[in-house]
Amino acid sequence: MPGSRLPWLPSIGGALHTTIFLGDVDGSGLTALVILLVVVLVAVVAVLLRVLSQKRKTELAAARILSMSENMLNLSSLPFSRTEIGGYRLQQKLSEGVGFITYRGVNSRNEPCELKIPTSSALEDKTTIGRIEREASILSAINNPHVQHFKAFEKLKDRGRVIPMLVTDPIIGEELSSVLKRTGPLHPLDVVSIMLDMTSALADVHRCDVVHRNVKPLSILLTAEGRAILSNFGIVQSEAQQQLTQRGDVLGTGLYMSPEQITGKPLDGRSDLYSLGIVAFEMLTGQAPYAGTTFGELVMHKMTQDPPHPSLLVANVPAELDDLIARMMEKDPSRRPASAGYLTTELQMLEQSLEQSAEESEATQASDS
Repeated sequence: MPGSRLPWLPSIGGALHTTIFLGDVDGSGLTALVILLVVVLVAVVAVLLRVLSQKRKTELAAARILSMSENMLNLSSLPFSRTEIGGYRLQQKLSEGVGFITYRGVNSRNEPCELKIPTSSALEDKTTIGRIEREASILSAINNPHVQHFKAFEKLKDRGRVIPMLVTDPIIGEELSSVLKRTGPLHPLDVVSIMLDMTSALADVHRCDVVHRNVKPLSILLTAEGRAILSNFGIVQSEAQQQLTQRGDVLGTGLYMSPEQITGKPLDGRSDLYSLGIVAFEMLTGQAPYAGTTFGELVMHKMTQDPPHPSLLVANVPAELDDLIARMMEKDPSRRPASAGYLTTELQMLEQSLEQSAEESEATQASDS
C-alpha cells in the first residue's frame, strides 16, 4: 500500500492473506483471524481519532487566531462584527476617539487606505454622525500636500442600517508628539519648517470657512520625506454649523485650546494659530507653556498669565521666532497674527534669515579651522 498513512497495514494484510489461502481454517486459525481483524479495526479507529483530534486542534487554533485578530481590531465596538464590509477589509486598528475608531485597511482594488467608522453606540447619535459628514465635506474640498487626502465617503448598508465611513489616504509617518518624546526640543529651523507646513494647511482649511479646533502634536504627522501633515478634522466648525456643537460643550485638548474656545466664544482662524503657537513653544523647548494638575488650573493659568517666551526656558532662541511664538499665544485674538496667510509670510522671511545666519556661521567656522 504505497503512500499509506498506516505503515503497519501491509504486514498485517500479508498475514491475513497467508492465513486464509494456506487453508488454516481450524479453530485456532479462526481465532487468529478474528484477533487480526480486531487489531486492524483498533488501529484504523486510533488513526481516525488522531486525525480528527488534529483537525479539531487546527480549527481551535484558527478560531483563536481569528478571535485575537478581531479583539485587536476591536470589532465589538463596531456596528458590524466582521473584517470586510462594502469592498473594504480592515487590517489594523490605528486609533480610537469619542464615537469613532480608525483602521488601516485596503479597498476592493487592494489599495491601502484609512477607514474612520462610528462605533455602535454612536451610530444613532446625530451629532456624531454630523461630525463625520462635516469632516468628509471639508476634506473633499481641500487639496493640499499638508492635509490628509480624501478618497471617499461611503454609506454602507448593513442589516437595514446605514453606516457612514470616511476613507482617506494612509499617512506613513510619526505623530509629532512621539517625535518630541523621542528627540526632545527641535532645532529652530525644523520648528519653522513644521510651522510653515501647518500654516499652509490651515490657510486652506480657513478658506473653507471652518476652524480646525484640534491643532496639537497628536494631529500633526511627520513623514520620512520631512513633510508635516494635519489630520484629526473631527471637530471642525463653521458659523453655519454651530448647531452641531451643543451649548456648553468644550471640544479639543485643554492645553492647546485658545481662551475664546475655552469660554465658548465665536471662533475664527486665529484660534487655530493660538493652538499652533502652543505647539511651536513645545517643539522649541520640549515643555508646555502652561502647567496645571487639573483642567481648571490650566485654564486659570492660560486666562490670567501673560504668554511666556520660549527663551525663558532654552538658550539661543532666535529673537524673531521667540517674539512670534509669544504673539501667537496672546489671549486677545486681535494681538495675534491676523491670518494663516500673514503668518506664512512672516515665517518665510524668518526662515530665510535663519538659513542665512546658519550659512554665515558655517562659513565662519570653516575659515577659523
